[in-house]
Amino acid sequence: MFGYHRSTTVGSLLRGSVAGMIGGAAGAWMMNNFHETARSKQPARSRAAAPAGSAAPKSTGRHHNGGEQPTVQVAQAISRNLFDHELGGREKKIAGPAVHFGYGMLVGGLYGALAEVWPNVKIGMGMGYGMALWALGHEAALPMLKLAPSPLDEPPHEHADQLSAHICYGLTLDCVRRLAKWFL
Repeated sequence: MFGYHRSTTVGSLLRGSVAGMIGGAAGAWMMNNFHETARSKQPARSRAAAPAGSAAPKSTGRHHNGGEQPTVQVAQAISRNLFDHELGGREKKIAGPAVHFGYGMLVGGLYGALAEVWPNVKIGMGMGYGMALWALGHEAALPMLKLAPSPLDEPPHEHADQLSAHICYGLTLDCVRRLAKWFL
């Protein structure tokens, strides 16, 4: 029922999960590159959207609570609560991407394991999974945790950029996961 494989072994789950983690790391890297490209084009888009003679609207870039990215806020909370240590500027530059790659690998590993027991998750080559991560994580969980503004407070182009980045993550995740399985 629903494409579930009863013959899945612990070994295939582990292999799928490791391949998914590798794919998740590649997807997180691709997503970072996607965001850098979008940010480099953003000022021109913001100026074009502003009426003549007015200040260009400033995009939030999904920053909230003091202007820091959600991954930096999570790293700061972990450091503060587990190690009683406030992160400095240099540490934040390392910790933010570490959280992003760690999360990308975690949800990639989940995708890899799911792909072994529920092949329908692979429909769309990971793009559906990326869209689900965007909807559940970026649009719902981050605002609920006060790590990002409400989706209603974001301009439409921000939603489109984030959705596109997550689709890119999912596609990269699936392609690299499939390749990694050949070598595992």
